[in-house]
Amino acid sequence: MRCVHLFIPSEQRYLRLIGSPSAEFTSPIGVAFDEALRLYVSDSVSGEIHVFDRTGEFSFTFGRDYKPPLKRPTGLAYNYREKLLYIADTLEIKYTLLMKKGEWSSPLVNEALKRTIQFPAHIFWAPSGLYVVDTMNFRVQVFDSSGVFQSSLDGTATGQGISPCEGIALDSDGIIYVADNF
Repeated sequence: MRCVHLFIPSEQRYLRLIGSPSAEFTSPIGVAFDEALRLYVSDSVSGEIHVFDRTGEFSFTFGRDYKPPLKRPTGLAYNYREKLLYIADTLEIKYTLLMKKGEWSSPLVNEALKRTIQFPAHIFWAPSGLYVVDTMNFRVQVFDSSGVFQSSLDGTATGQGISPCEGIALDSDGIIYVADNF
């Protein structure tokens, strides 16, 4: 079932989000919330990001109208400090700035990230940095919010082979969790 399940425990409410009124999700992959509790859902096949308000009502879609358009958006992460939505595109990394009035700027493509990452799948923002799953290089790369490389985590650093491709998260103690399905 191509949808996003939304559970609202305080209201004892469940919603099944299926996309925009004009197009259902083709392949929903990533989700992220901003400080206003807007939900962003990446649809990797349609090349779009669907946005829903805090009640689960559809607001708008963006991505295909960018120049260049999003190709295969997967992971999403939101930086509440700088009001940035990070979009992991399996062919590129693009930053999109959420303006205070709710309008989107044009995507900013960081050329340094494009040269060093192959098929980014998922992404996680924490105050310590932006963690990008670098699938085809079999590592996680860490950048600051402007795209400057900080460090990487791979088999050499851990003493183990890692094949990250499914997801990444950090907890409040700074422990990194990487999903590896190989």
